[in-house]
Amino acid sequence: MLLTIEIIGIITMIILSSVSVLSFIMINKILSQLKYKNYLMEKMTQNIYMIASKKDKETCNKLFDEYNDTNKDECKYKDKNKDTSKI
Repeated sequence: MLLTIEIIGIITMIILSSVSVLSFIMINKILSQLKYKNYLMEKMTQNIYMIASKKDKETCNKLFDEYNDTNKDECKYKDKNKDTSKI
């Protein structure tokens, strides 16, 4: 009776040890995949930010150019009015 309890205890310890080792290996693999996934997400976020910044700069430059063009037209109009008022 005592021998069977010892054998069952040894088998249980072997099973628990093997499950612990396998779970440790799986957890390490899962964590490495999560790190890789986070790395890829960070790279994607940086690229999207760079693209958005580039588009924002292009849009800002385009609006600035349009604004300057309209101001030049207004200045020409004001200059013409000033010239006619002197006469």
